[in-house]
Amino acid sequence: LLTLEAMKMFTTVTSPTAGTVARLAVSVGNTVEAKDLMAVLEKNS
Repeated sequence: LLTLEAMKMFTTVTSPTAGTVARLAVSVGNTVEAKDLMAVLEKNS
């Protein structure tokens, strides 16, 4: 789904279900906090 960088370490964030990214709530270079919304998914039917 996305790769998150924190303190020069990269973490891959995966989705718990199949779907399509409907909207990204952040841009490259944004700072995010724990539990911030980063993407909105539409579940595949």
